Amino acid sequence: SSSSSSSSNYKNNNNDASSTFTSPETMVYIEDTDAYGVMYNSNYLRAYERALFTFSIDNDNSNDDGNENSDNEPRTVVGGVVSLSRGGWSLVGATHQKFKASPPLGGSFVITGRLVDRSADGWSEVWDMVMTSPATATSTNDDNEYDDSIKDIVVYNSAMVTIVANGGASTRTNEQQTATILSPAPIPYLEELPESITCEHQFILQRDEFDAGMSTILSEHQHHEDGTPLRSITSSPYVPIRNVLNFFERSRSDFLGGPDMLRRMQTEGKIVWVVIRIDDCCLIGGSGGGDGDDKMTNQVEGANKGELDKIQHSAARDAGGGSDAYSNRYQCHPGQNVLVETNAKTSRRNMLFECRQTLYALEDSSSSLSSSLKHPCDRGDDEGKVRIAQAIITIMALDADTRRPTSNIPDWIVDILEGHDGNRV
Repeated sequence: SSSSSSSSNYKNNNNDASSTFTSPETMVYIEDTDAYGVMYNSNYLRAYERALFTFSIDNDNSNDDGNENSDNEPRTVVGGVVSLSRGGWSLVGATHQKFKASPPLGGSFVITGRLVDRSADGWSEVWDMVMTSPATATSTNDDNEYDDSIKDIVVYNSAMVTIVANGGASTRTNEQQTATILSPAPIPYLEELPESITCEHQFILQRDEFDAGMSTILSEHQHHEDGTPLRSITSSPYVPIRNVLNFFERSRSDFLGGPDMLRRMQTEGKIVWVVIRIDDCCLIGGSGGGDGDDKMTNQVEGANKGELDKIQHSAARDAGGGSDAYSNRYQCHPGQNVLVETNAKTSRRNMLFECRQTLYALEDSSSSLSSSLKHPCDRGDDEGKVRIAQAIITIMALDADTRRPTSNIPDWIVDILEGHDGNRV
C-alpha cells in the first residue's frame, strides 16, 4: 500500500525484543467521543501517536548519556523510535486500520506497539499498533476455579502506522532555514472507482489545525543571522494526519447531506454511519531529488521572507535508496483554502460506502511569485492545486437501535447515496 508498506530500504527488526511496548491504561473522556457516543475515528490515530510519543521520550530519558549528537544524524533510542530530539518525528501514514469496537465513555484502554520495519538509514519506521481493553483476570478454568492467567481482552482497533523523523537542516544558521518533515515518496494517486460519484468541498485551514508538536521543533532549528535561536515561530506549516481525517469526515458528512441529514437518517431512517476501515492514509511528499530541486534550493537562497512563506525549502537527506526515498512536504498556512475531493461508491446492497478522499491545498492564483518559485511538490491537474494527503475510508450502515450492520436502507437514503449532487465518473 502507498502509506506504510515495506520497501527495499527497510530492514526487519522483529527479533528486537526491546522494540515493543504497552502503554499505561488511558481513560476515555468526552473529548474523545463523537455524536454517537463512541470514540471518534481520527482519535485512534491520536491515541497511537501519544503512545509512541510517550514511549519515545521515556526511552530517550533512560538512554540519555549526556552526549550531544553532533553529526545531526537521527538518534535511535531504546526501542527504535526515530528521534532527532525527544519526540522528534511525525506520524505520516496509516493503513489496514480496522475499527472493531469502541472503548466506552468513562472506560479505558491500553495500546501495544511492535516495531515491524525500519529504513536502512533509521529515518523511518513502521509500527503495528493495537488498542485493547485492559486485561482483566475474571475468568475461570475448566474446574470452575479462578485463573488469573486467563485474561478477558476486547480488541478495539488496530493499524500499521509509519513515523518519519522531522528533518531540520540544522547546519544552516540564518532565518531563511525551514524545518521540514520527511515523508515517503512517490505516492500514486488513488484510482477512481467505477460507476461512482465524485464531489468536492472547500474548507479554510484554522490556526489550531496545524501540528502543535512541530512548533517547538521549528523554533529549535531556526536561527537569526548571529546564530541565536529564533523563538518567534508560534505555529507549524504542517497539517497532522489526524486533522486530515477531520477534513475527510466533514467532506463525507456534506456528501451525505450535512449534519442535519445525518441526524434525520438516525431519527427517521434508523440508520447511522460509522467508519470501519481506513487504508492507504498518508501525507504526500514532494517531487524527490534531482536537478529541479537543486534549482529550487538556489532560488531559495536569495528569496526574501515573503517568498519563503511560499516556498518549500529543500532539506531532504539522502536515504539508503537515494534521494527519492524521502521528499519534502508542502507547507500550508492558516487561512489557506483546502479542497477535499471525494470519490465514492456503495456496495453490499448499500450497506458499505467506500470513499476515496484526497486533500489539496489551493494556492492563491493572484500570488506575485513567478512560476519558477512555486512549490515543487506534487500537483493535481489544475495549476495551484497541491495534493497533500489521501486515504481510502470505508463506512458502514448500522441499525440506529441495535447498532448492528444492516442493508435495510430506506429508499430516500439510497437516493441520497446514489443521486448526490455530484458528477458521475
